[in-house]
Amino acid sequence: MNSDIPIVRPKDFKPKKLLEVMAVAIEPKEDGRWLRITNVGGRLRAHGHRVSTVTNELIEVKGPLDLWIPELTNSTFPDNTAIDGELYLPGRPASKVITALKNYPHELKYVAFSAPMIDGKDLTKKPYMLGRLAFRGKFPLTKLIDNGWIQPPRSYGNALGIAELYYPSYEGIVLKERWYSGWWKVKSTKTIDAIVENIKEGKGKYAGVAGSLELVLLDKFGNPHIIANVSGMDDETRFAITDNDIGRVLEVKYDCIAAQGKLRFPRFVRWRDDKNANDCTFDKQMGQVKAKQVFDRRIPDNDG
Repeated sequence: MNSDIPIVRPKDFKPKKLLEVMAVAIEPKEDGRWLRITNVGGRLRAHGHRVSTVTNELIEVKGPLDLWIPELTNSTFPDNTAIDGELYLPGRPASKVITALKNYPHELKYVAFSAPMIDGKDLTKKPYMLGRLAFRGKFPLTKLIDNGWIQPPRSYGNALGIAELYYPSYEGIVLKERWYSGWWKVKSTKTIDAIVENIKEGKGKYAGVAGSLELVLLDKFGNPHIIANVSGMDDETRFAITDNDIGRVLEVKYDCIAAQGKLRFPRFVRWRDDKNANDCTFDKQMGQVKAKQVFDRRIPDNDG
């Protein structure tokens, strides 16, 4: 059954797509891994992107599916039904889900965001509202990801602003035109101030000048910890960088914070000469809760 049902992955929402997008709903997106749960002939199975099924792995570490997702997989789960959702680890990037599945399964969460088929009925072509109502009719207690009704964003900046203002703790948002098609993803971006610890020479056209800047934040004892190697500066800024810029503060944009405080997809924004390097601490830049997570090393960097 699973192989017969299409899998929808949201496309990146970019400025050139603006006129094509007529979203009727917006949903926050967790930073996790796609997981489909099916019921065929009374047999519950879980399917991931990279393997045909992860049912055995999930059962081994979490117990039967109907125990760790009781509101989704109880006796009312109809036959010939497929539910799509996100398996995620709160406060951690998607890359840590597999590690957690093996070592820290009790921390994993699951949230449903769509259902391509319910009770043998194909919902992939349904309008958004009809699909959502059909889901709620069969799974009234299930944690279906929250949504809001919206006017179509008038610009990419507007869509990004919605993600950053209303859903700052999520990876981003998904704009949906229909229940199971026409999905557009907008990732939130965040900024912090960090200290230049080292300058790495560039290659090719940038040989002999700055290629990237190694950035650090300070822990509560004043010790520096590397959080990123950042580039993305324009040529005028890049060619002006010298060793005198070591210790200087700059603003960096990033998507999210991975293990040990490393920034995912960091990009140079601007120099912040109005900022003091002593203010570039984990607590002040990331907040006390996130700083605590950064130094919680229960889940290692190496997913292997």
